Amino acid sequence: MPVVVRFRPIAQLGLLWLFYLGALLFTALPQGLNTPNPECIDRSFHFGLLANSDQWIQALGPTDAASCARAALELVTQGRVTTPFYRTAWPPGIYLLHAVLRVLHAPVPLSFIFLTCCLWACVFLQFFIFARRRLPPLLAAGLPLVVLATRLMRLYFLHGWGMYNSEAFTCPFLLLGLGFLIMAFEPLVWPTSSAAGDVRRALGAGSCSGLCLVASAYFRAHAELVVAILSLAFIPAALVSIVVALRRSGWRPTALPQSLCVVWWKSGLLVLTVVLLVFHACTMPYRYLHNYRQEGTWQWCSGYSYCWAQVWQGPRNLPDEDDFELGGGFWPVFIAPDWHVDAARLTPEQGRALTLKLIRKRPIAFLRYKLPILGRFWLMQNAPGLGKNLDWLENGTLLLSLLIAVGSCVIGLFRTRTAGPALWLLAFTGCVVAASVGPSMVFHFETRYLFPIKVVGFLLLPYWVLLINRRGAVGRHHTEPLPGPELPGVAPPTAA
Repeated sequence: MPVVVRFRPIAQLGLLWLFYLGALLFTALPQGLNTPNPECIDRSFHFGLLANSDQWIQALGPTDAASCARAALELVTQGRVTTPFYRTAWPPGIYLLHAVLRVLHAPVPLSFIFLTCCLWACVFLQFFIFARRRLPPLLAAGLPLVVLATRLMRLYFLHGWGMYNSEAFTCPFLLLGLGFLIMAFEPLVWPTSSAAGDVRRALGAGSCSGLCLVASAYFRAHAELVVAILSLAFIPAALVSIVVALRRSGWRPTALPQSLCVVWWKSGLLVLTVVLLVFHACTMPYRYLHNYRQEGTWQWCSGYSYCWAQVWQGPRNLPDEDDFELGGGFWPVFIAPDWHVDAARLTPEQGRALTLKLIRKRPIAFLRYKLPILGRFWLMQNAPGLGKNLDWLENGTLLLSLLIAVGSCVIGLFRTRTAGPALWLLAFTGCVVAASVGPSMVFHFETRYLFPIKVVGFLLLPYWVLLINRRGAVGRHHTEPLPGPELPGVAPPTAA
């Protein structure tokens, strides 16, 4: 009987996941296998949802999606990726997936659509699991479907390039990492009467968050940059925590471990430590064996290395309406016309040194040129191929949601119970913004480069509102918060 009782909620969650998957597939494939391909596909080639890998490469031509398939072809036929650019431009996740589909002779477009919908169904289910303790079940189950009303989901992730580019896997895994991170912080905000149970929940969810961020990083370097910046923020926070623990222990070395344990738990540093340890433990083998041993670099990938010299070339050297030009990639030519640089002879190292020097010398001119481009690309319709049309309503709503969520987290810093989670959710959001905007400010913008910020901003607000909602975390029949984890010699935390 206990086995049946335990199996029942798992079966219910499985059925709900299938419902989400069905809704996503119905949206992505309204006409089944006769659903037309996105307009971004070259119609001069025969390319259907059942196309194999060779047809995929032929139809998509010089795009990044086709280049990943070519890297997979080299991997399958020669045992490794031989083209130097393919080895360093992207992490291995997307072309390993292409290689698996080629070996299995599976249809590439349909497989990508199915796998993408599976990941988004996991995101929806995770949100339901978190929300059901705070909202009526039907409302909690229906709330994730609101995402389908956005152009970002329908016109990019389900009907456009988002099915075929690395964002199809990066963004869902990034959101799963965010969701597990919030679940890991939940015992800090609403502790139960079981200290050991709270610690297990926090560390288990933190480990899952780290694994999801690992998967995201193996599909796109953006996620690795997010965690790299978060790791840098962790170091000063850890040093400050040691000073705080020393003060609380009365500067007694014998009492320091216990005091440090309490500080790390309440501040969320323990959860973040687990996330970072899992992430770096899973990414270090590739970083060392592939990047350092074979390419001589510790960085995750060097896909932008050629751009350091390209930014100095000027628009006259490339075709009109080029993405690099439209995204403000040639900004040095406009803010420093008096710098006579022979771009044809620049090496990537020289281009990097000159570019960073120009930013240091003329930061105001740099921001004055780049910020309007950032604003325009944020407001562009959330699907490539729609031209320069702006979508003020949806993108304004996404920006407002992000700002409200950030403002609420700032307010949470001044409450004892929510201070730790609020701090690290702010840090995580800031890292996502920095990783999305930073490289684009230096090189060029594309609409899809800002999508990680938009998807995080869209779900961060409801996640935060539900996290600080007392009703769900302590149960419907409790009016007072339950005591927190009682660590040895430490009184339970009090409500703010």
